[in-house]
Amino acid sequence: MLEVYKNPSYTPAKRTKDLLSRMILEEKVGQMCQVDGRFDPENWIFKKHIGSFLHVTGKDVIKLQKIAAETRLEIPQKLMFHSVNFVPFFFPLLKKL
Repeated sequence: MLEVYKNPSYTPAKRTKDLLSRMILEEKVGQMCQVDGRFDPENWIFKKHIGSFLHVTGKDVIKLQKIAAETRLEIPQKLMFHSVNFVPFFFPLLKKL
């Protein structure tokens, strides 16, 4: 039987409540952290329960989601590319719009 937090037929509130009730403190803290995904992401996922990575591109996106699927609760990773670095480049372009 599918756990409530994985079952889309339940409301988001019920799914969230179920997931949080299953998580240990370290997993909850890890889900609130974000680290650079270019450096030892497997260790961050399995030992520190990190739930969000920066600077992950290409095949590494698929790799990290597969690793996340191997964890106890199979929570997908949040992956982002830090775009603030590009603001000085794009800002002059935005002014022209």
